[in-house]
Amino acid sequence: MATKTKTIGLNQYVGSDYVKMADFNADNLAIDNAFKEDRAKMKEIEDNVNGMELVDSKIRITDAQSHFTGETLDKVLDELKTDVSSIETTASGTSYTDTHTLGATDVQKAIDALATKVKALETKTQTLEQELTGQVTKLSGINTELETEIGNPV
Repeated sequence: MATKTKTIGLNQYVGSDYVKMADFNADNLAIDNAFKEDRAKMKEIEDNVNGMELVDSKIRITDAQSHFTGETLDKVLDELKTDVSSIETTASGTSYTDTHTLGATDVQKAIDALATKVKALETKTQTLEQELTGQVTKLSGINTELETEIGNPV
């Protein structure tokens, strides 16, 4: 038995179906109507786009730190390219205020100092974890001794 396609509801026959001319003609009309709708939509889009003019005179791109202005888009992009080209990729040329007394004079030294402090904290954390494990083991042993002496209160 024929089923219908999802999009425009055409008959989808299986091998044992008897194809009726009326169904076949109905499918052709459905296809024709779908094309008509698509062509109408395309014509509407074409009409909306025709006569549109893309002009790049007096462009202004604004961001939080800077303003790039020019007579054409190319001038704005050249200005932006110049600014991007001057960006330092190393930390040595950047300013840094040592508010945490790391003894650093630039950003890279501050990062190195922080990395050293983090490593020291990791080591201290591991030591504390080992001490805590030892204390838990010791308390467990005391608990076992108490249960042996006075019995399990449960």
